[in-house]
Amino acid sequence: MRRWLQFIFLLCLASAGPRAHGAEIRTSEYELKAAFLFNFTQFVDWPTNAFETDSSPIIIGVLGPDPFGDTLDRLAAGEEVRGRKLKIERYARLADSKAAHLLFISRVLNTQWPDIERELAGRPILTVSDMDRFAARGGMIHLVTERNLVRMRVNTDAAKRCQIVISSKLLRLADNAARGAGGFE
Repeated sequence: MRRWLQFIFLLCLASAGPRAHGAEIRTSEYELKAAFLFNFTQFVDWPTNAFETDSSPIIIGVLGPDPFGDTLDRLAAGEEVRGRKLKIERYARLADSKAAHLLFISRVLNTQWPDIERELAGRPILTVSDMDRFAARGGMIHLVTERNLVRMRVNTDAAKRCQIVISSKLLRLADNAARGAGGFE
């Protein structure tokens, strides 16, 4: 419950614009996006075969240039989700990302996305990115920044194909929890 409240608080901050209660908010776009990634782990269920053991960590991976700095590391430090520690890894090459459970794909890999999607097909990896039309192009969660707000668009079909279950609580917060080929962006 504590994590759910934190997530709601972050969403409220994200939608409050540049000022809240008369104070300047100095949260960067990627600090907010890192908070989204961190919280996604609490609202997603992976198939049991996605983990080597019952105590294997949940690995949040970043493929390509890392826009988060140390924010993800700070958020995950000492944290557990359903008895699993969180671990942050960074990958220069897709081949190195095989252990990831949540994979943020840097927007600079936009032209490589079709190849990345093909390589990840059927693997239980929650794909997240802020590249253009990510959910419409087969990604699972698209983080969209519009007018200084960070929103998410979800492709539940892509998640289901990989046996990933996204909580209805998270889907209610999405701009469009689309369930088909159309309806994105």
